[in-house]
Amino acid sequence: MQSAIPKRGSTEDSVRKSCNVCAILPGSLPAFDITPRHQIRSYAYAHKPMSDAPNYVFSGDVSDGKIRTYAAHLNANSDYYGGTDNRYTHERRDHTMMTGTERIKALLAGQKCDRLPIQPLVMLFAAKHCGVPFEDYCRDGRLMAEVQMKFADDFDVDVLTTCSDPAREVVDIAGEGSVEWFKDQPPAIAEDRAALTDKSLLDTFKLPDPTKPGRMNDRIVGIDIMVKEAGARKSICGWVEGPLALAAELRGINNIMIDFQDDPEFVDRLLTYTADVAILYGKEQALHGVDTIAMSDAAASLMGPRLYRRFLLPQQMRVVSALKSYGVITRLHMCGQTGPLIADMKTLPFDIFELDFPVDLERARQTLGPDKAILGNVSTIGDLLNGTPEIVTAAAERCHHICGKFHVVGAGCEVSPRTPPDNLRALVEYGLTHTP
Repeated sequence: MQSAIPKRGSTEDSVRKSCNVCAILPGSLPAFDITPRHQIRSYAYAHKPMSDAPNYVFSGDVSDGKIRTYAAHLNANSDYYGGTDNRYTHERRDHTMMTGTERIKALLAGQKCDRLPIQPLVMLFAAKHCGVPFEDYCRDGRLMAEVQMKFADDFDVDVLTTCSDPAREVVDIAGEGSVEWFKDQPPAIAEDRAALTDKSLLDTFKLPDPTKPGRMNDRIVGIDIMVKEAGARKSICGWVEGPLALAAELRGINNIMIDFQDDPEFVDRLLTYTADVAILYGKEQALHGVDTIAMSDAAASLMGPRLYRRFLLPQQMRVVSALKSYGVITRLHMCGQTGPLIADMKTLPFDIFELDFPVDLERARQTLGPDKAILGNVSTIGDLLNGTPEIVTAAAERCHHICGKFHVVGAGCEVSPRTPPDNLRALVEYGLTHTP
């Protein structure tokens, strides 16, 4: 028997004000109703459920102006998974000429593309679109994979994103003592309980094993499903926490910033350790078939160029060099105001630079040069969250004009779950109708 999930938009949901991969503390924003413009149809595809986690069936209609979503536990022996599919108000286009992976590879090689790649960072929005509590999305790699596949098909994006939250590596390294979980937002790191409140514990840390059961392996489980079910048509983006991101999650963001001045030797040791974690985790994801691996290191936006060059840049270089040796596309996600760092970031051999909206895109393009691929930087707030489809289209056009042919359509950071679906569709539509 199915049990109804409360309609979204009827109450306030507590969520992060910024990218859930990068932020440490939760915030609160008002909820909104999903737009009723789209017709809904149900569909089913093969799915092998896991016996120890909930499995969801999605169905819906728009008779009352809202999508009504329901969830049900499936029998552990069932191999059926259901969902809803939004049909556009215009005809969906057939883009079978190139797959998502073929498209991004062609763009990076400077070859002809049928259209622009579309790779927005979408997690909370995708879970909301499918009516899945975000805690379940984070804790169940199978569910994350199914939500990403459904969202990517419904919105015609090219990529399946495997990031969810900042606590995968942390939990496998040091347990859940510093992690606070919430039903419908990402887990948060509680700095007063940070795993490395006592710095001497770093000497006891071992490198985690992503092949063993745990949160790191849970992402691998999701990757396996994505590769099997959608690898022939979508790009699949693996994810690792960058050296400073993971250091901040283990030590606490305020503590690590003080350590740069008070204990630089400890910072060097910690960043070496966290870079080693990213290198081994990226290798395991590459072995399981991702075509792209992104490194998230947003805490770097809090640094100036001097500290960045001294401490972090060499460790990021170690990570990206290893990732490239695995034969994958590499993507750098450093949201926030990274403008002062771009001259140094340019030396990193990443294939895609994902720049957030605070960055001056024209200056960034001048600094990076004409042949570095830039993803973004349509504003997640001013354009996507608070704008209109017309504003989003204009912003996407501006970004494309500045970036030129080496441009990937997207926002600089995660798309808010409060984003009106028509605004996100406008961003996608720009990519569907324009070539590099």
